[in-house]
Amino acid sequence: MSNVIWVVADFEEDGLREVTREILGEARDLGRELKYEVAALLLGHNAGGFADELVHYGAARVYLLEHELLAHYNPEGYTKALVDLIRKFSPRVILFGGTCNGLDLAARTAARLRAGLVTNCVSMRNTGGVLEMTQSIYEDKIYRTRVSQSEEPVIAAYRPGVIGTEKPDRSRRGEVIRLRPELKAAEIRTKVLQSFQEDPETLDLEELEVLVVGGRGVESREKWTVIKDLAEVLGGGVAGTRMALDAGWISRNRLVGQTGKIVSPKLCLEAGVYGAIEHTAGLRGARFIIAINKDRHAPIFKVANVGAVADLHQLIPALIAKIKELRGKLASGPR
Repeated sequence: MSNVIWVVADFEEDGLREVTREILGEARDLGRELKYEVAALLLGHNAGGFADELVHYGAARVYLLEHELLAHYNPEGYTKALVDLIRKFSPRVILFGGTCNGLDLAARTAARLRAGLVTNCVSMRNTGGVLEMTQSIYEDKIYRTRVSQSEEPVIAAYRPGVIGTEKPDRSRRGEVIRLRPELKAAEIRTKVLQSFQEDPETLDLEELEVLVVGGRGVESREKWTVIKDLAEVLGGGVAGTRMALDAGWISRNRLVGQTGKIVSPKLCLEAGVYGAIEHTAGLRGARFIIAINKDRHAPIFKVANVGAVADLHQLIPALIAKIKELRGKLASGPR
């Protein structure tokens, strides 16, 4: 088995998923400690444009598996292409992002190789030459450590949003190896009939790039519509604090914090949120935080990149109107 860590990249049409960037950083740190090489695997068709970014985030080598039958994710083609490559190169560690496709592919790969799989992984460390994986269970109420005692590859799927992303090093250079998997159309039993943009309100909080979080300052269920209106105009999702949950303004799966979800959006707008540590513990993966609160001493301002001391019920409607105005001007174009 070779001393290498593989990161299976997960991407959409507009770029790599954030969890792929996160686990590349984790793999780089682990690889440095173990003196293992870090490689990324990119499966798809005409997906080579993401190779440089994978290198910038830590991959010393990128295996680019391209085939027209991999243009859309399908379990048969992706599993066969990946398993064939694993059997050829025998990597020691294989890491996936805990997305829908990532979890599906990780489970199928582990089953095909008769190897163990740790899902909802939040960290991996080397202890005396033994790899220990920490796994979150029971909605983050319990963390347990799993140890691999098998000769098969160590396979883990990381929970999105728990690690955080380091800045890319655009001076980093790596090798890109192009391979064409041996696939036949008859092997592919799954076909993509239609693709569509899912409503942000139905997506898991970990998958959202824009999030509007409301807290006690919203004041009532009737006034909660301002949070929904802002999320809609920003193309994001709605979440809340423990107080918002207790008041019945949000459901349990929209709670951000120590006893809820840990999120990693590109933009997180905190409206009327005081910022207790139990809540801000769930924001550690957020890239940019904007806070609106009438209390200038609210702790949320300590974690925010930008803060506004204002009444959210005055500021947010004005913000929504301005966004719509600017979009209208962009849509109409120059006159």
